[in-house]
Amino acid sequence: MSSILGIGTSALSAFRRSLDTVGQNIANANTPGYNRQRVQLSARSPQFSGVGFFGRGVEINSVERYYNAFLDNQVRNAGSSASRFETLAGFGGRVDDLLADPLAGLAPALSSFYSAVQDFSLDPATPASRGALFAEAESLVARFQSLDDQLAGVSEETSQAVAQTISEINQLSTSIADLNQRIVTAGTQRPPNDLLDERDQLVRELTRLVDVTVTEENNGSINVFVGNGQTLVIGGETFELEVQPSEFDPNRNEVIYRGLGGDTPLRDILKGGEIGGLFEFQNTILDPTRRALGASAVAVAQTFNEQNALGLDANGNLGGDIFATGPARGTPSALNTGTGDISVVVQDIGQVPQSGYRFLFDGTDYRLFRDDTGAEITLTGTGTGADPFRADGLAITVSGAPAAGDTFEVEPVLDAISGLSVVASDPGAFAAAGPTRGSADLNNLSDASIDNGVPLDTSDPNFFATSVIEFTGPNTYSVNGVGSFAFTPGDTITLNGSAYTLTGAPTTGDRFTVERNTNAAGDNRNALALGATRDAGVLAGGSQSVSQAYASLVATVGSRTRLAENTADAQAIVLQSAETRRLEESGVNLDEEAAELIRFQQAYQAAAEVISVAGDLFDTLLAATRR
Repeated sequence: MSSILGIGTSALSAFRRSLDTVGQNIANANTPGYNRQRVQLSARSPQFSGVGFFGRGVEINSVERYYNAFLDNQVRNAGSSASRFETLAGFGGRVDDLLADPLAGLAPALSSFYSAVQDFSLDPATPASRGALFAEAESLVARFQSLDDQLAGVSEETSQAVAQTISEINQLSTSIADLNQRIVTAGTQRPPNDLLDERDQLVRELTRLVDVTVTEENNGSINVFVGNGQTLVIGGETFELEVQPSEFDPNRNEVIYRGLGGDTPLRDILKGGEIGGLFEFQNTILDPTRRALGASAVAVAQTFNEQNALGLDANGNLGGDIFATGPARGTPSALNTGTGDISVVVQDIGQVPQSGYRFLFDGTDYRLFRDDTGAEITLTGTGTGADPFRADGLAITVSGAPAAGDTFEVEPVLDAISGLSVVASDPGAFAAAGPTRGSADLNNLSDASIDNGVPLDTSDPNFFATSVIEFTGPNTYSVNGVGSFAFTPGDTITLNGSAYTLTGAPTTGDRFTVERNTNAAGDNRNALALGATRDAGVLAGGSQSVSQAYASLVATVGSRTRLAENTADAQAIVLQSAETRRLEESGVNLDEEAAELIRFQQAYQAAAEVISVAGDLFDTLLAATRR
């Protein structure tokens, strides 16, 4: 009698627990990270009697969690990659929209400025044309500064996003470590399924932020690693990542790992997830874009100023600078222990790549490395003011007493736009006229003529001196009656810092005069040369004009953004596919749970009937004993 009652009671308990589990599955059908569970049943050990073994009912072995580690790892990897490219595409799209804007981009401002230069060259004597050019110069500066300000804002936002992401990584790491402790306390004989689900979900959330490696210990805890094996979580202990200002720029955040072996910079080794996308955006889109715009600003200013210096302004003087730019940056590391310092000057913007540098003192020599490739650049010179170090179009002068290992950040053009301005005081500063002129004597016997000269060296003390070239023979000439110089038709004559070209064949006694260009209000020779700077190859080793370089920049940012967007879309599909496979294996199917609910309900009712029969039998037995 007790056997059938025990069998019924065990079945009733087992099926009620099974119903509880099915109900838990249904309740958590939409809970993120929940894995469906099943009660695992087995027959109790039978009891031996003289005629054989008789069963003693059913018992619960465990509550099994349907979990596939391989599929879960696929979800984590796909999630990390999808988050990386989604972040890269999101921030990259903002820069792309800014550069390619048909109204707010740099291209229309450049076009308007050089159109004003062309109008100025057509009518250099009119104050209106000078005033319009002056206004367009200020407008061009304002456009450069607007773009740089907006990019600086994106840079600040990116740094804030890095700090927020690192904070979330640390919070998740702490939560995972706490769950590790609770799981270990619960033991491995009866796995705490809900705690395991919660921890797995936290790990998946963590991989959306940064790529991690996960290993499992025999006691049920997991270890989490980032970068090149830096430990985030080991058992119940965490090692936090820390955000601190860059050693070179307090406005830029860097990520430091504080481990037992000391601090390790992680900027270049954190991959995947949102943090990987943020760093990739900074390294491949944002910083190169700011440097490219800075290089364009320097190129416009240098070429225009250099050409303006070769002409005469409205007052008849050699032209001065129209634009000024911010200086190149040479910043010592906050970790330096010596007193060394450096100054950097951009001498040839065409040779400067769109990269920053690390300049270091190794205790004996100074060395220069590019940030983007890590390549060491050969230095020439001695680093003194008279003989600075030279490389990639830069001149670097060192001073003070550096210590071995001291490092400096070199940014040739990153601050150029912050200091960009129109330094000319009025529209009269534009030099439209050529500085010199040449003329043939009216009594010359030949029809040979001389041009107005091309200025080569305005610092020549005789640059504006009046000189007479007299041919003492068909192939010889003197200057101001002095000397005898050989001449071959087609040759240029270099005199007083300018180069003059004679056409035709001079004869003996022909005289040509070169002198300062006076009363030159209508002369537009230098104004035409100013307009030609628009198409001058000044960037990328002299192969690109500023407009071409900007168009290339827009195309490069656009293509990188499109690639990131396409890859993000593809990775989203991969993630969805991986998640679908995981859910097919581990997720809750409500139709299946409904069927299981009915099955266990019927089994529960049958077990109850067994107990009822046992009660009837017991009542019958009691009734028989009363007789």
